[in-house]
Amino acid sequence: MSKFKKLSTTEKYKLVKDEGHYIASRYHGSFHIHLYRVEDFLTEVWTRVGLNQICWIEETDHKVLDSYADHVKLNISF
Repeated sequence: MSKFKKLSTTEKYKLVKDEGHYIASRYHGSFHIHLYRVEDFLTEVWTRVGLNQICWIEETDHKVLDSYADHVKLNISF
């Protein structure tokens, strides 16, 4: 994970795009935030709503998962 912090935004995006597994998205103010699992950590990709522009990509931990709880729908039948 510390290697990820040292990457440029472009390098982070390439890693997320190539190796990341999409989990969920949410909105925060004027940002659309996408959560991914990359290798053994979680990362968020922050973009401006209405623009196809990445503002930043940051590592995060499992605590952020609560922020996505309302945006994840499970279709489970028993």
